[in-house]
Amino acid sequence: MALTTKERERIIEEEKLRYETRQTLHHEACAKHKPRRWLWWVVAALIAYAAYCHFFCGGASCHHGMGMGMGAGKHCVHPGMEGPDEVEPGQPLPGKK
Repeated sequence: MALTTKERERIIEEEKLRYETRQTLHHEACAKHKPRRWLWWVVAALIAYAAYCHFFCGGASCHHGMGMGMGAGKHCVHPGMEGPDEVEPGQPLPGKK
């Protein structure tokens, strides 16, 4: 059965409308599930901080007072630096007389 020109145009318009509706619904659904980009920046900053502590402070136990066996507020001492945290109680500070 052959379609007339008007029927063919009507079917084409209906299909275009269905397609556009599906596309719009798809875009709306995807917009609801868009990842929070700021969260990825926070994760990247935390990884960078962990890498800094690992490479410059000597390992995972140096988290500026939060590591295992570290006193509250104790900062890591970089290699070649001596700080008051390394001196035993009652001993003079290195370099001071």
